[in-house]
Amino acid sequence: MVKTKLRETTTSLEQKLAEEQATRLRAEELAHLTQMMKFVSSENI
Repeated sequence: MVKTKLRETTTSLEQKLAEEQATRLRAEELAHLTQMMKFVSSENI
């Protein structure tokens, strides 16, 4: 019973961590893309 609950909790936390890491990576990619677009648009002025 305790081992099962611990396993379920561990699995849930691992899934949440993976989702948060994916979200953070996506945010970093969008920030980088935004910086690149600002640079390119400033070059074309």
